[in-house]
Amino acid sequence: MATSGRLWYECVVVQIEIEIPRPILLLALCAGIGGFLLWSSGEGQEASVGGGEPTWQQEVQHAESGVERQRMRQEILERREEILRTHIERLQEGSHLDPSMDDKRSEELREAMAMLSQLLQDRREADRWLIASMDQLWEAQDRAKLFADVRPTDEEDPHLLLWPVEPIEGISAYFHDEEYLRLIGLRHDAIDIPRLQGTPIIASADGTVVDVSDKGKGFSSLTIRFDNGLTALYGHVSKFHVSEGRRVEAGDLIAETGGQPGTDGAGFITTGQHLHFELYFKGEAVDPLDFLPPL
Repeated sequence: MATSGRLWYECVVVQIEIEIPRPILLLALCAGIGGFLLWSSGEGQEASVGGGEPTWQQEVQHAESGVERQRMRQEILERREEILRTHIERLQEGSHLDPSMDDKRSEELREAMAMLSQLLQDRREADRWLIASMDQLWEAQDRAKLFADVRPTDEEDPHLLLWPVEPIEGISAYFHDEEYLRLIGLRHDAIDIPRLQGTPIIASADGTVVDVSDKGKGFSSLTIRFDNGLTALYGHVSKFHVSEGRRVEAGDLIAETGGQPGTDGAGFITTGQHLHFELYFKGEAVDPLDFLPPL
């Protein structure tokens, strides 16, 4: 077994030297190969959520993902001032467009603008918040993928879901939206449904709450593993109404929307008040519009 592993490793190294001259990608692939060798020798093994063990392909994919995420972090940080100024402008616009805003909401708005204005003056602190928001999003996505992986989906077909919030204003960002990638610098594995802060969010199908992540002013989210084989991640949550392990039925109240820059649950990479809605099937992100009633 050990001899076979060495022969496989030597073949892969030769292939990399011939076909992949770029040093960053080479580093990522070597990291994945090293992870496989450790795993195959029984060292450093870790059980996944589903009780399985990582394959060498998964190790390589993880390494490549790390390189891609580092690139996206750099692009976001290079545009920190543009992002923060855009957030402030949206808050100012929102204060004029929401006639129902009460004194509490107005105070929250003023505090959010003051916080964002301060971050414009403090580059190091702004970087800290932006990096934290990205990492919180990616951590939530990684957990959702793991929960989706453990579903016995081979004999199940996902059915149409309920809209988590009514799309009365349509969709502001689509799945793998090219414009979102250009403006924000991140791949969008979700759809964004614009709704005012505090709008009730419902469970889109029967299932179990598997993750509740309250990050304060950071990116807060909630994940439900549905009985039909799909796993949903609800992002930019400002208030939770369920806890981990709770069984829910389609239509149950589970949380409230957020997304307003500088407020609870929004994080610091947000396009305004909306619900960020992701779906996973067999561990892969899928377009939610393929499973929701037509607009």
